Amino acid sequence: MSALTSLASFPPRSLDEGPAPSLSTRLWRAFFGRAWLSGSARDLLEGRLALAVDGGDWERAAELLAAFMDCWPLAAAIEDAGARWRVDAHPSALAVIARAAEVVRLAQGWQAGPDGRWLLPDPGWIEEQGGDDGEPGAGDHRAVGLELVDADALPDERARLAAALARGELRAVLLQGAVPETPQAQLAVGELRLEGSHQRLVDRFGAVAAQVPMALTSEPSAWDHPDLLDAPSPGRGGQALVARCEGRYLPGPVSALRRGRPQRVGTLLWDAPVRPLMVAPVAVAVLQTLDGERDCAAVAAQLGGPQDQVQEILDELVAIGAASAD
Repeated sequence: MSALTSLASFPPRSLDEGPAPSLSTRLWRAFFGRAWLSGSARDLLEGRLALAVDGGDWERAAELLAAFMDCWPLAAAIEDAGARWRVDAHPSALAVIARAAEVVRLAQGWQAGPDGRWLLPDPGWIEEQGGDDGEPGAGDHRAVGLELVDADALPDERARLAAALARGELRAVLLQGAVPETPQAQLAVGELRLEGSHQRLVDRFGAVAAQVPMALTSEPSAWDHPDLLDAPSPGRGGQALVARCEGRYLPGPVSALRRGRPQRVGTLLWDAPVRPLMVAPVAVAVLQTLDGERDCAAVAAQLGGPQDQVQEILDELVAIGAASAD
């Protein structure tokens, strides 16, 4: 088993220097940077998306489409998130890194970790790096306020664990295996989340979340709540516009893919922590003509469309921050 799925191994709290950096550091440097997320990740995901659509694997196609679109804001946010995690273990940074890990996993075709979180690199990649870092023991979990508990035993252990959490002896319980769907087990989970300072974070991110400082445990994150991603600022109107984002034609949207009913949609993608926006394909066609020299008449002539309709699209692109005279 790779230590990358275990306590405190990934994401790293420091980046080792020297001739033999840890496996976590090598994983970070290889995949968790702007260059890889804005380059190889996009290419790999776009190829896998096309294969999933061609094969009618709609649930996977929806997952890949969401990951592909997230490459743009993640590439812009990942390096700041890594720095913030290493400085103060901020949960919003952890959420960005966790989403990036999902994108890396999907792009590389790797598996999720044994508990369904983070990622488990291909054994060949681990071997190329010189092997595993070693597996921490139960004592290491206790050192950061966690207790490992078999999920099947949770109802029987509920009272003891809840009391320990309430007294502050534990930060959270790290459940091993799937929680039974019984009312007793679900009630126990609710009590753990009520009493444990870090329980919700640990349920979301695994053992590594126990490192988050107590004062920050309720901080929201844009990747837990996508509506918190920024909206682009409006552009400046003018005769000759330039694009402020990238326009792509994609099968989508995500909800339609899940139903097996893909449509050809236009997608606007900003190289910034900005949520992607799906638009009519004609808006992408207009956006792709903008070069800072063509005016509305020239754009309309190139596309063979009515000038008044092209002007409406240009005005809308400026309003949503996709184009500007800047």
